Amino acid sequence: MRVSLLIPLLACLTLLFGVGCSEQHSVAPSSALDKQTGSVAVHVVWPNIGSRTIPQGTKSIKFTLVSQNALFANQEKVLTYPTTTTKFDKVMPSTWLLRAAAYASMDGSGFALASGEQMIDVKPVVITSATITMTALNALDHLVVTPTSLSLPINQSATLSVAAYDVNNNSVAISATQVSWQTSNQTIATVIGAGVSATATGRDSGTTTITVSVTKDGISKQATVNVTVPPDIVLDYVLISPASVTLTQSATTTLSIGAYNAHDVGLIISASQTSWLSADRTVATVGASGLTVTVTGREVGETTITATVTLNGVSKSATIDVTVVPDEVLDHVVISPPSVSLWEYESAYFTVTAYNKLNQILDIAESDARWRSSNTNVATIEPTGITVTLTGLSLFSIGHTGTTTVTVTVTLGGVTKQASATATFTDLRSR
Repeated sequence: MRVSLLIPLLACLTLLFGVGCSEQHSVAPSSALDKQTGSVAVHVVWPNIGSRTIPQGTKSIKFTLVSQNALFANQEKVLTYPTTTTKFDKVMPSTWLLRAAAYASMDGSGFALASGEQMIDVKPVVITSATITMTALNALDHLVVTPTSLSLPINQSATLSVAAYDVNNNSVAISATQVSWQTSNQTIATVIGAGVSATATGRDSGTTTITVSVTKDGISKQATVNVTVPPDIVLDYVLISPASVTLTQSATTTLSIGAYNAHDVGLIISASQTSWLSADRTVATVGASGLTVTVTGREVGETTITATVTLNGVSKSATIDVTVVPDEVLDHVVISPPSVSLWEYESAYFTVTAYNKLNQILDIAESDARWRSSNTNVATIEPTGITVTLTGLSLFSIGHTGTTTVTVTVTLGGVTKQASATATFTDLRSR
């Protein structure tokens, strides 16, 4: 019913909200029957209070006088809406129940959308006026959503359902097109509605609210579901960093372990929840446990290192390859012999050997070693080579006796090391 049609009715009948009323007026009888019967004038109003509004689909109103005396027959009239007044004539004096009901049909048939009733006393030669306040039947008043709260693991789903009720908690029929579902944070949980039911799915840890809305006959109501998505702490896999290791003998490096759930989110673990194992401890060793451990190269070769994490009863492992290579880093050089004593014209051989820090001999080229004599008046030496000759000067040279220091400089892999030896030359005439 349009509001414009209701305003005059409500303005004159505001005192009648929620109840019916009647009053009687005498009229002059025009026949013998009129002297024995009375009349009932009926008027209907719909107060616009809260959710108790006139149903929008009303097309007819059926009025019924129900006799409280078995001798009298019921009387009935159907009016086409928006007409809201009618009159019953020649009503036998008695107490009657006056009922009014609104229908979506034109002929007062089907399911009543609204109704009202009032007891009236009919007296002869009197017009009894009655006003009936209509109350919407089965009007939407509130929603109940099930469940009202939800703990939903990541990537798991649950079904939500909604039911509609009137003010008396009677079920109200709703269709899929009258229902909508919405989440306040789709990154936490999503919802896909299909009428009175919907599917909620956890997406990421956190909290959000899912709201269901129902609109029927111009009335809208909402209900909410509090959704909590807990962190996924189920161990799915572990990773060792770095993914592979190459180191020299006696060298060390650090490995670390990380634990993750199925969504690649890192999990918190402690050192006591980890264990490490080297498949061949003669090649490389590793710390027994810890979020970070040290690997030490032992002998040239290859092995694997495995890390295992146990969390909440779930164990996962990861393995990396470890390669131990010879230590090619120059640590020191040695001249052999460390010293010589010669006659003034004699020669001697010096050899250099390069070592790593494990005292393992390193391969060097002739050009890697450079030699020098500190006193070329006493002896000269070949400039390069692994084994070189130191030659004393002849008898006829000036200052040909004395001591010289032989120094070798070796450069390998960008590392330079030196070693020295001494050579003493004696005058033959001192024999």
